Amino acid sequence: MILELKFTPDSVVSRKYFIIYKGNFDIMSKLSSPTIFLSFPEYLFGKTNEDGDGYTKFTQIVMILKQVAKKHPDFKIYVTGHSLGELRRLCFSFPRDFVYSLAIFPISFQTGGALTQLLAFALAGSKESADLPKPIIAVSYASPRVGNKGYLEKYKQLEKEGLLRHIRVSNQGDIVTVSPSMGFYQTGLNIHVAEGKEVEIGYCKDRSFMSQLNTNALGNHGLPTYHGRLFISRNTTAISMDIEELYKKYT
Repeated sequence: MILELKFTPDSVVSRKYFIIYKGNFDIMSKLSSPTIFLSFPEYLFGKTNEDGDGYTKFTQIVMILKQVAKKHPDFKIYVTGHSLGELRRLCFSFPRDFVYSLAIFPISFQTGGALTQLLAFALAGSKESADLPKPIIAVSYASPRVGNKGYLEKYKQLEKEGLLRHIRVSNQGDIVTVSPSMGFYQTGLNIHVAEGKEVEIGYCKDRSFMSQLNTNALGNHGLPTYHGRLFISRNTTAISMDIEELYKKYT
C-alpha cells in the first residue's frame, strides 16, 4: 500500500488519530500551472497503479483506519489540513457518479484544507467506512468552498445524524475561503478570526467575495496569521470548548 499511518506518543495519550493534509503556499506559480486542475473525486476514488494493487486512495485510507480502529476502538478519527488539503477530508463511500453530481470544486491550488473537508465527508457517509468510529471530525484551516447546494445539504444531514463534525477556521481577508464565488457553498461550524477582534462563530456561515478583498491576500492565508489571531486570550472561552459543546451551542 502506498499510504502509511504512524502513531506518536501524544496520539496514545489523547486517544485520537489524525489524517493531515498540508496546503501549498506557492499560490501564484500554481495558478499558472496545469497541475492545479486536479479532480478531487478522481484523486480519492480513481484507480491508482502506484503500487500495483489497484486500490483507490480512499480505499487505502479506509483499510488503514480499520486496522487502527481494531487495535484502538475508543480512538476518535480527526482529519485536518490547511487550504486545499482541506478538501480531502471528506472521504465517503457514495457512488462516484453521485460524488460528481455534487459538483465538488475541481481546481486545487490549496490542497490541504479542501481535501480535509472532502475526505471527512466521504468517511462519514460511505458504506465502505460504515464500521469506523463516528463522528468523523474535520478541522480545516483556510479551506475554499468545495461543493454545490446538494453537497451542502448532504453535509448537514450527516452532521444531524451525528456522523460528521467540521470545525472550519477562516481568517478575515483570506480570499481563498470565499472561492469559488458562484454556485459553491461553505460547510461546517465556522470560527472566523480577525485582527484585534474576538472570534465569530456560526453554523454554515459564509461571506461574500467582496468582503474579503484586500492587499495582503497571501499573508492572510498563511497559518502564522491564523495562529496569531486565534490563539489569544480573548478567545480562550471559545477555543477551550470541545467540538460537541460548540455544536450544541451554535447549531
